[in-house]
Amino acid sequence: MKPVSKLQPTIVPGIFVQPSGARLKSVSNEDSLEEIWKDIEKSGNCYGYPKPDGWRLQIHKSGGTVKLLSRRNIDYAKDFPSLVRILESPVLDDRVVLDTELVGFDNGQHLEPSKLRTASQYHCYILDALFLDGKDLTAWPTRERVTFIRQTLSNLFSKELTLAEYTLIESKEGFVEF
Repeated sequence: MKPVSKLQPTIVPGIFVQPSGARLKSVSNEDSLEEIWKDIEKSGNCYGYPKPDGWRLQIHKSGGTVKLLSRRNIDYAKDFPSLVRILESPVLDDRVVLDTELVGFDNGQHLEPSKLRTASQYHCYILDALFLDGKDLTAWPTRERVTFIRQTLSNLFSKELTLAEYTLIESKEGFVEF
């Protein structure tokens, strides 16, 4: 058996990537804040973004095929053809895996996630890139990934598709403000 090269990507566009099991921590009192800040201090500076309330989707583009995969690996591309058309753009590389949140609106009003399919307008927030520009980005530090996503996808950003509004949190005061 041939050994796998470390240069080969572990993420393959078109094949669902199991999401990591993130732990939800809420801040309900000063003790919770202290506990969360200790976790942040252990890992160093971090990025935060306001969590949009919609559907978490992995966007997979492989050649001419675009998939919008839910956390249960269900493809919703047929439900959101306008988003698929944007993603089919030649501006976007032919091999991509993005972690996104799709949010729906009607008459400018944000819709709850259960009404997403009936929305008259959509906005897709890019939360992360797992594979972009031929590179598996999963081992990159967040700061480098966010910069790379901005640089690589800036021509694709529109009123329907943008990068999440990341904030670098470097201090306890910055965390509280965020």
